[in-house]
Amino acid sequence: MDVYRVLGEKGRLYLPKAQREAAGIYPGSIVRIRVEKGVLQLSPVSLIEVGDHSPEAVESYLRAASRKLENKTKVSLAGELLRQAETGEEE
Repeated sequence: MDVYRVLGEKGRLYLPKAQREAAGIYPGSIVRIRVEKGVLQLSPVSLIEVGDHSPEAVESYLRAASRKLENKTKVSLAGELLRQAETGEEE
């Protein structure tokens, strides 16, 4: 089914629920965006490809993985991330 949308000023695009569900994309999903021969492809992935340590890939993984954690663990992880941000620690 074809659906037409207008791309917003900031490059944002609303994906209708029926199309998201048909593609297996749900809130919190990690998606791969690829362009091949002028065609934009959007597909859900369960794991970031091995070797992709880009900030976007790491952030997507952390956001998705954190949904599975208990609140106590989320708070502990948030504290550790805050400590690293405050000290400028990278590794």
